[in-house]
Amino acid sequence: MSDTKLCPACAEEIKAAAQKCKHCGEAVGASSPGRGPNPLAALAVIVGVGLFAYAMAMDVTVDSGTVYGRVANIHLISQQANFRNGGAFLALIGLLLGFFSKSPAGQALAVRTPATRTTVDWESKLSPQQKQIAGLVIGTVIFLSLLFVYAAAH
Repeated sequence: MSDTKLCPACAEEIKAAAQKCKHCGEAVGASSPGRGPNPLAALAVIVGVGLFAYAMAMDVTVDSGTVYGRVANIHLISQQANFRNGGAFLALIGLLLGFFSKSPAGQALAVRTPATRTTVDWESKLSPQQKQIAGLVIGTVIFLSLLFVYAAAH
């Protein structure tokens, strides 16, 4: 039996028992845990789709009390557009977050340095504090987009 194998990420030769590639830093062991779904991305998609569905189901007419019956209310039409656009934006942000947290391109950012021709794994380079800050920034962006939708609707 051979005591070397090829890294699935960079195709460099590594030891068969290696858990992490010494060239690119990719986890290659059989017991290496895969990255699960991003809960923040899932939440953004769910809330975004919910806002979009709510907007599409909104009744933008009011009873005029005249012979004309129900008439369109410009304020409600504007509110519907804000919910629809905000929901679509939030769902798109969630889909992008989900893609970049699951795809190989997102996991390693597929950045190849010209000198070494190796993929840089940015996540392994970040300290826990930097990861926490990145999570707070992403959460703040989602919160501010929700706040924008709410403020525009009122």
